[in-house]
Amino acid sequence: MNNKVTFTSLILLYVFCFVASLYLFYPFKLDFSNFFNAILNPNTSGIDGIILYSVRLPRSVMCILAGMALSVAGLLLQTLVKNPIASPTILGINSGCILAMVLISTGAFEILSRVNVTIGAAVGGVLAWLIVMTISYSPRGFNKNKLILAGITVSLLLMSISRIIIIFNDDRALSILSWIAGSFDNTQWNSVVNNLVFSLPCVLIVILLSHKLNVLLLNDDSIKSLGLNLTTLKVVICVLALLLTASSVSIVGTIGFVGLLSPHIATYLVGVDNRKKIFASILVGGILTLASDTISRAIFYPAEIPAGLIVALIGAPYFLYIAIRKI
Repeated sequence: MNNKVTFTSLILLYVFCFVASLYLFYPFKLDFSNFFNAILNPNTSGIDGIILYSVRLPRSVMCILAGMALSVAGLLLQTLVKNPIASPTILGINSGCILAMVLISTGAFEILSRVNVTIGAAVGGVLAWLIVMTISYSPRGFNKNKLILAGITVSLLLMSISRIIIIFNDDRALSILSWIAGSFDNTQWNSVVNNLVFSLPCVLIVILLSHKLNVLLLNDDSIKSLGLNLTTLKVVICVLALLLTASSVSIVGTIGFVGLLSPHIATYLVGVDNRKKIFASILVGGILTLASDTISRAIFYPAEIPAGLIVALIGAPYFLYIAIRKI
């Protein structure tokens, strides 16, 4: 299948998942004709228009933004550490973001209550990443297997600390645990805007750097011979990956395996060229989050479960497959 057909198919599936996420498996049902009438006439002031544009649309748009941010973050990390199972979840970044968010939301430290949630999550992710890198470093460089083990260990440790804090704040435990599991429920437009402010500029920068990301597929000596400042490039990639992860985790919690699955599916569809793989990853990430959110509402309809659990059910077996076959 050539790339033109691949991207056309992905875009059509993307649009289908988006429309399905707006229409299917909500407690308040919209008549099909009224649903499309509300889409075609955004100024509709009736109950159908209010439900569509104030409740459902921000939720679906947040699915798209989270899928975009996490898939690009996963692509950046896999390219940076040259490891097929690298992702924000596996390398402890998600857990660092979550611990920071738990500290901020529970008011464990009064000074943290004034911190912007996305910035706070990014700082937590940075600290977790630095711990992982410090543990896995040796004079001969970074061993990719040791890096993954360090990431999993730090992730488990930070999640344990988060749960201990939640136990001592049992009045907010249910809402925090639901958020940690990864949920798009009750997403508002202000959350969408907050995510957009951080994620969109980062993605645009990644697109501009896509040709340099291809260079990272070479070994370090070859990169230096091309005259690129390797250290600066790696720092920029780390910052972009952390901000992209934090912008989503701070709002919807852990939709972890999107960052692992999307780049792999994109590679299978369009190859290793990051100039194409970035766009394919964005589309695949959006499809995964939109589909997972829709399925999360369908399984126990009219009740729903966190979308992050659906992604985990898909991602965990795939993670084991990659770990066994490619490491």
